[in-house]
Amino acid sequence: MHPSSSQASYTKAIKAEPENHVFFSNRSQAFLKLSKVTKALEDADKCIALAPTFVKGYHRKASALHALGEAARTEEAVVVLLDALGAGVDPNDLVRLGVQIKGKSFVAQADAARKAGGHMPEEPPAPAPAPAPAPTPAKAPAPEAAALPAAAPGRHLWDLKPDEFSVEMIKAALEQLNEGGLEGVQPCCYLQPPRPKGRASEEPPLGQASSQPNPV
Repeated sequence: MHPSSSQASYTKAIKAEPENHVFFSNRSQAFLKLSKVTKALEDADKCIALAPTFVKGYHRKASALHALGEAARTEEAVVVLLDALGAGVDPNDLVRLGVQIKGKSFVAQADAARKAGGHMPEEPPAPAPAPAPAPTPAKAPAPEAAALPAAAPGRHLWDLKPDEFSVEMIKAALEQLNEGGLEGVQPCCYLQPPRPKGRASEEPPLGQASSQPNPV
């Protein structure tokens, strides 16, 4: 459908349901494709006002601000994304857009914003280890595995929905990037563990798919 037709359709839908935030989000995108950036920005603001936790509202607003082509507006777009991340809005699309606008430096800014907002998951305290000889380097856990978060208290990784599991893995990658830079992150795909057939007291190991050999 042509953007002008989409815009007209969403305008009719908004007249029928003026409190439907999705219609404002979709019309904002249509306006942006038609280069009607000011109207796109207005609809994005309306979407956010109706649904403060709806991720696309912030995505639309930041895209519209960036499309204005002014340095100050681009910085404002970055602030919109960081504020949304600090408020706990789902990070996936916002981080990707921030990297497109600001570059790789946005990843560290996003991580700091989410921590400052108090929505970063805390690592559960590790139990005190029993006295044992120091492990040899060959048996030490891989850095990737050590940085992976556990599920929230009372939940296991296998209980998470696919999108929730993906968010946990992205959080782990952001932690690795923030602590060790690009050298601390290796290309790897983590596979969600299946639900155990019997009762399990520990999380099963995560499967990994990587183009590089696993560390020993």
